[in-house]
Amino acid sequence: MKRFKSLIVAMFCVVAVLLTGQALAEWVQVATLTPSDGVMGDRFGYGAVYDGTRALIAAQYHSVGGVATGAAYLYEPDGEGGYDEYKLVPSDAGDGDQVGGALFLSGDYAYVGTGKHDPTIGGTTYTDAGAVWVFQRQIVGSEVQWNQVAKIVAPTPANSVKFGASVTVDGGNMCIGSTGTKNADFYQGSGSSWSWLQTVTSSAGSFGVACDIDGDTAIVVGHTGGTVAVYDYDDVAEDWGSTTTVSGSGSARFGINATLDGDNLVAGADRTTVSGLSRAGAAYIHGRDQDGEDAWGQVAMLTSDDPQANGYFGYANSIDGNRLVISAYCEDHGTDADTGAVYVYEYGSSWTQVDKFFGPVAGEQFGVGVSLVGDNVLIGDYSATAGNKAYIYHYVPEPGMMALLIGLAWGGVLLRGHRR
Repeated sequence: MKRFKSLIVAMFCVVAVLLTGQALAEWVQVATLTPSDGVMGDRFGYGAVYDGTRALIAAQYHSVGGVATGAAYLYEPDGEGGYDEYKLVPSDAGDGDQVGGALFLSGDYAYVGTGKHDPTIGGTTYTDAGAVWVFQRQIVGSEVQWNQVAKIVAPTPANSVKFGASVTVDGGNMCIGSTGTKNADFYQGSGSSWSWLQTVTSSAGSFGVACDIDGDTAIVVGHTGGTVAVYDYDDVAEDWGSTTTVSGSGSARFGINATLDGDNLVAGADRTTVSGLSRAGAAYIHGRDQDGEDAWGQVAMLTSDDPQANGYFGYANSIDGNRLVISAYCEDHGTDADTGAVYVYEYGSSWTQVDKFFGPVAGEQFGVGVSLVGDNVLIGDYSATAGNKAYIYHYVPEPGMMALLIGLAWGGVLLRGHRR
């Protein structure tokens, strides 16, 4: 009987190891980021990028020496479980610039852009010509600073170009979108030193509103035209050549957000009608060579598991390897309106939803910005009433074989102890 009781104890230990802490895999909120000087209406969180360590978050309507000049806030771990905050404001930002409409992080460099800046070049000021500023992490004395080290303007500045509507960097390549002229400009270089390479154009509406580069492939989006143009870099010609165009419904805003990772291209269409529900939203995944060489064919159409009218599923998305997050920033949670939700998908033989979590505060429009890196995701919200916030969530896997072995070993220790 004593040995039987010991066996029960051992089995209980195994179960306890498996169930204690996280009973199932889940995404756990590990940080809430708020600007130290933010005010309601700053639009903090509307843009958010993450590199796995540092977070860069836009506050386009924040006022610094003017109205709606805009700013970007950079957060990096302080080594004590919290985050140090650095406020990035271009030295020549002016009224209505709304700095932060474009963001990117690459190593010790942060790229912050806007198409609404009025640069003065050669004595001439151009309205809404736009710009991208480069900030570098520097150690001054014993203090960490993020200082402005460069400013990039359109190769041919003019009024209403709106250069800097989007920016992306990968390795030695950069792409900057200009929605006013439906252009995108490619550069080569690194850090704060970039040389213009070429301009690509399109007739698609809002072309340049988003862009992404992964290796030798780039995409440039025109969501009101329902277009995602794909370019590949030619080492011989030393330029980016158009290979194909992935198209969808302009009225559904196909490409409102599009991201590229390896052989996968994800394009949101947040105004897609689903099951008769207007603007419930969808996201489309296209695969490289799916319909033949250089033809990106559709492999999946994803929608909310609880589609809601005006939920805007697909407004923001981020992909990293076999994991994908998609937001529906206006979905209701029970009786809480516009709380917002983020969906997590993983790829096995197909893209399958594995998790979903809602914003922690009612009405905060959780998910206006998302950025996924490995087991971490940065999520921005935007609400005139819920305040300025962004959240970092971490994936905690369910206990696996190692936990089982530890549990069995611990149970064995107890059995041996009872036998004595």
